[in-house]
Amino acid sequence: MESRGQLFIHIAGPAGMTVNICNISDAEAFSGVLTYALYHFSRNPGWFQATVDGEKFFACQTQTLPFLYFLDHRIATAQIKAFFTHAMQHICLASGSKDPDVWIAVHEGIFLPLPHPEENQT
Repeated sequence: MESRGQLFIHIAGPAGMTVNICNISDAEAFSGVLTYALYHFSRNPGWFQATVDGEKFFACQTQTLPFLYFLDHRIATAQIKAFFTHAMQHICLASGSKDPDVWIAVHEGIFLPLPHPEENQT
């Protein structure tokens, strides 16, 4: 099983693809996607905590097409380009069609870098 990055993007439905991003090796993609998620997440359901493969992440949903076009025009890594190309093959641009959901998950260590107070007791 491929290990999770500190941030991952998952597109649901027929596209069914996940891309993992680490903040050290993919700093441009990590920074761009995280900034986008913080400003453009869907207010319903908002941010929530999820456990994936035993790791805790904060996840949010975003609008599919604006996010995919943001990836295509602003993030120039090969991994993101492949994700965009695969996702767009499964999206119908006809009016009224339902787009697959896009979820962004960020490892809790990014938002909560310090240990919890109860863990600091000696």
